[in-house]
Amino acid sequence: MTNIKSSDLCQVKKDMISFSGVNNLFLFFNIKGTLERARITKSKGIQNVLILLYLCLLHFKGRRSITEGLQFLEKQVHKSTVHNFLNDTTYDWRKLLTHTAKVYHKRFPADSGKPTVFIIDDTSKEKTGRFVEFIGKFRDHCNGCFYMGYQVIFGGISNGQTCIPIDFTIKISNPKKSKKKNKKNRKMWKQGKYGKGKYPRNSHTSKRIAEAKETKFDLCVTIEILELYAYRWQIEVMIKDLKQHFGFYRSMSTKYAPQVADLSINCMFYVMICTLKEHKPKKSSYQLLLDLQFEFEEYCYEMFFAYKFRTKTVEFVDFAMSKGLTYISELRALMNALLDEFLSKEFYDDKIVEVDTSQNDTVA
Repeated sequence: MTNIKSSDLCQVKKDMISFSGVNNLFLFFNIKGTLERARITKSKGIQNVLILLYLCLLHFKGRRSITEGLQFLEKQVHKSTVHNFLNDTTYDWRKLLTHTAKVYHKRFPADSGKPTVFIIDDTSKEKTGRFVEFIGKFRDHCNGCFYMGYQVIFGGISNGQTCIPIDFTIKISNPKKSKKKNKKNRKMWKQGKYGKGKYPRNSHTSKRIAEAKETKFDLCVTIEILELYAYRWQIEVMIKDLKQHFGFYRSMSTKYAPQVADLSINCMFYVMICTLKEHKPKKSSYQLLLDLQFEFEEYCYEMFFAYKFRTKTVEFVDFAMSKGLTYISELRALMNALLDEFLSKEFYDDKIVEVDTSQNDTVA
């Protein structure tokens, strides 16, 4: 039996992109028009929509880097194109994310009687290296220790069920300013201006503390505040999903611009997955990502079998014509005999090829 060629499967992957569920999500959010509004355009070469689609497909199989993902898709020839695409500083990547979130919010607003909540939270993005741009030293309040890298501040919006990112900023530190401020604080502490274990207070601070002690809180207002604060947990779930399944640490570049571009694409794809979550609320984001991946693979095999069927049909017709058949009625009358002879010829011993291990890994 002939071996499945990797070139055939690569052709299937290329054709498959037009029929996958990811492509339907791109059409729903009108990503092509959004790229033009965000000035993310290319005058020649591979289309910008196709590059963005490749970067979204890298989330399948949990690829650790862009280079590894391109090898999985057998698109190593586009490695330089993808990196140049991410390094372009004229592209407005955050506008791409904001428009995607805007479409989601219009399509899936909050239920009647429930508020739409805007949530802000920060998280750590550790990154080290001698030539990495703008990294600094930050304090992680969860672990109580310092780390090198960036501090990412997310702005998310919640409809009561799901929190999606609408914008973010990657904060860089200013070590000179912080060092000067700490030096000033140590000097004031030694001079006794802070007192023993106390911070400086003025008349306005003392007045506000006295007013807070005398304030009587309404129980209904307090419960309402607690209910609104409960929405904050959703952004924690969002950040956890981005770090575990949506390539938060995927960018290996030492430059600052690709960090913004890659994180914007990851957040945009997360918003797309949340669209599927509205129809299947009991499933997690990771389960929906796996379902999308299985759908991709099923379409891939269907396209592969259709491709092989077309090629074998042409070979069978040529084989029938070589036997002297010129009319369809003759072919239909001798169909079974011709098929047996054609298949016996196709599976001769000299055509049986052992499956190579490297190709087997590629096909799998």
